[in-house]
Amino acid sequence: MKKFTFLLLLPLLLMACTKETPPDSTEVPSSPEQNDSLQSGNLNMKDYFLQDGTIAHFLGDGNEYATYTLRTEWLDDHHVNVYEDNGGMEMLRSYRLGDNQITLLQQEPSDAEGVATTLESIRDMQPIGTYLQFPLEIGDTFDKWTVTATDAELDTPLQPFQDVVIIEHTYEDGAVSRVYFAEGFGEIKREYSHKTDDNEFKVTSVIESIE
Repeated sequence: MKKFTFLLLLPLLLMACTKETPPDSTEVPSSPEQNDSLQSGNLNMKDYFLQDGTIAHFLGDGNEYATYTLRTEWLDDHHVNVYEDNGGMEMLRSYRLGDNQITLLQQEPSDAEGVATTLESIRDMQPIGTYLQFPLEIGDTFDKWTVTATDAELDTPLQPFQDVVIIEHTYEDGAVSRVYFAEGFGEIKREYSHKTDDNEFKVTSVIESIE
């Protein structure tokens, strides 16, 4: 029963955020002229999400809920909704792009009563976690995540990627979650693995197509 419950919650556990240590609220620029704040070094934080209306399909292995789609909905230059549908439930995650980090504002079932979906309804929300913090450098940490690579190579059903960023979280029982990012795409792979003396349990989701 414990493992079954975990498998149902796996998509939430693999997200690059945590509710346990909320960061300070990030001030949002108030005018289009301040869009330079989306730049951190040579990186544009908007490149860590797909374009408005794009649907990305992820191929899963190891669990029926590891296959899912991500639909991106930009509300303005600093707020974006991402709808994740794994066939059993659709989750809405709302993000804010600030001066040097992308924060998670909410993660709720998209059909939940009173769930916030518009810019007006999420503009004043306080962050519940950090999705990514810039600049992305090996060894940097945020919440419970550590940047372990910034120039990795990854072959996917969609295409091969270079300069892939990997963040990693190790649980108390030795299990490891990893999330892979590529500029211009955002998340391209999630991975969970847990080794025991007898075997290794592994669940992966990798980007397969975009429409």
